[in-house]
Amino acid sequence: MAHIILECVKEKGKLRVRFHSYVDVNGKKYKDVYNNNLNCRFPKDIREEGRYYKINPEDLNITLRNNSVPFYSVKGKNVKIVNILETIDIYKVEECVCCMVEKPNITLLPCGHHCTCQNCYEIMRHKHNSCPLCRIVIKQAHINNN
Repeated sequence: MAHIILECVKEKGKLRVRFHSYVDVNGKKYKDVYNNNLNCRFPKDIREEGRYYKINPEDLNITLRNNSVPFYSVKGKNVKIVNILETIDIYKVEECVCCMVEKPNITLLPCGHHCTCQNCYEIMRHKHNSCPLCRIVIKQAHINNN
């Protein structure tokens, strides 16, 4: 079953939850498929620096309101604390997973994956309109100008 690994880190004196990796249904691990520049709402009572968490993709939402910056939200009821994390065979997504040339600059909604460039997204949305990683139908896309 596909899942997401989150990591609790300290940034500017605050505990923040960041995406560590995405594991697909075949067990292949990917790094940097989510946009760690966006905030992530996560239960404060289980945050601890250096701790890892496992969630199901269905428990992650991304919210985009009007012209504001989108943010991720994690449903707290199914969060599992992971004590030992295997980081072997993680594939870092530094370029678009479609063309493998450009840097990813599109965050797909509702899955929240950050893995395609704008050119490939435009082609993809007219062909099959689904995320290249999880195959969920894309309802919206956010262009990241970072």
